[in-house]
Amino acid sequence: MPSRKLEDLHPLVVEKAGRLIELARVAGIEILVTSTLRTFDEQAELFAIGRTKPGDIVTNAKAGESWHNFGLAFDVVPLVNGKAIWDSPFWNRIGDLGKQAEDGETDDEAVGTRIISEAECRFECLALPRGQPLPQLQHRRAQLM
Repeated sequence: MPSRKLEDLHPLVVEKAGRLIELARVAGIEILVTSTLRTFDEQAELFAIGRTKPGDIVTNAKAGESWHNFGLAFDVVPLVNGKAIWDSPFWNRIGDLGKQAEDGETDDEAVGTRIISEAECRFECLALPRGQPLPQLQHRRAQLM
């Protein structure tokens, strides 16, 4: 099962995730981290859904192509009275808070925040400056293969 632990994320992403969670709390939105680090096998299982396994497609990333495989992404869902609300009206607000969690830095790599659908909010590569090497990336890849 994929991890939900923030400690499994790259330290820069942990910082931004914590900031997002706090900003959401202040805004009166409780969020639950639903996925952080995924093994290559876990990613392959998700990729198969809607292709070779029943269900709707849930990801376009194959094993090794997801930021989750390297601890560089996390997914969240808003909670109401402790219950996950997948069709929540809070998705856009959470996305805005994710951008705020970045401190408005514009030199960040790839995606700051993006809303995948009404049923998912994913934050990828928060605050990873362009050109900055990721010393944990090769180590993380070796651990997961």
